[in-house]
Amino acid sequence: MPDKSLINQNSNKSSLADIILVIAKYLKFILLITILAATVTFFYVRNEFEPEYTSSSVLFIPTENYSGSALFGIASQFGLNTRANANIDISSSALYPEIVESRTFAAKLLQKEFYTETFKQRLPLIAILSYGMGTPAVGMDTLIMQTSAIIPSMVNFKKELPFLILNVTTNEPKFSKDLAIVILEELDKLQREFKSQKVIEKKDFIKQQIDITQSELEKLEEQLKDFRETNRRIDTSPSLLLIHDRMQRAVEIQQGIFLTLKQQLELAKIEEVQKSSFVQVLDSPSLPLRISNPPKLSSYILGGFAGLFLSLCIIFVIEYFSTNNPEEAKKLKNAKQFLVKDLKRIYKIKRK
Repeated sequence: MPDKSLINQNSNKSSLADIILVIAKYLKFILLITILAATVTFFYVRNEFEPEYTSSSVLFIPTENYSGSALFGIASQFGLNTRANANIDISSSALYPEIVESRTFAAKLLQKEFYTETFKQRLPLIAILSYGMGTPAVGMDTLIMQTSAIIPSMVNFKKELPFLILNVTTNEPKFSKDLAIVILEELDKLQREFKSQKVIEKKDFIKQQIDITQSELEKLEEQLKDFRETNRRIDTSPSLLLIHDRMQRAVEIQQGIFLTLKQQLELAKIEEVQKSSFVQVLDSPSLPLRISNPPKLSSYILGGFAGLFLSLCIIFVIEYFSTNNPEEAKKLKNAKQFLVKDLKRIYKIKRK
């Protein structure tokens, strides 16, 4: 009686030879389908492909905004919370990425007009991103909410301390550059508003403190004057001299506080009217010379593999049904019966 393992081995060799024979028999068909699939993929990608152009600009982040960042990680390992002492507020340039994603910034930027080759005229950014040259179907507030979500996908910041790289991507090179320039301008304006609001609040606080300090100083000076008038010979009394020194020291301290507040008020006034730019640009936005999203070779390769797989499936199906094997036909018939039976059972369960 022949060995079963030997029979199985011969059967496996025969099956492999059959597969190679089928592939060799339909080789032209396989190559034709594979090339056709790769060609269709190529033209589909070219037709559906939308080129993108990225304008880049390099910004400088002042030292005070990041000097302690390297120590934050080390300090946090020892359980120390150093972020409360970080010199970063809403007017800090380190927060540009978060500001650009805000609705406040989006509302200002969407009202700016740009020229695009698509529309051949200047239009507000909100029109370019939504209704074009037509009429908006919804209210302006709703339209701003909808289009503001598009801006973060067009604007990207990359931190390389002490620099911040701004990348603006659109479907036109000049539009990308113009949009990047306007973004920098609006960032500067918004930072000025934040800074101005902060300075105004600071001035109001200092003025309140000056009024309080001046009132307290005048009160202490009156008390010192009255004490001197009622005690003409304080030099002969150590206790009166001690009281006099304490009162005079209190007046001097209050005078120092008053003068300091006056200086701070003048500094706040100077800070309010200064015209220096908040956005420190090292490299201005560039005009893109080439697309930033070339089609990937992997998409063409994937289309070719899809064609190869499809052709192999087709030839094996053709070869299988072209052979007259009673045993295989019986197996297919049994499989059909089992499939119909299972489908009927599932249908009955669903009806219940």
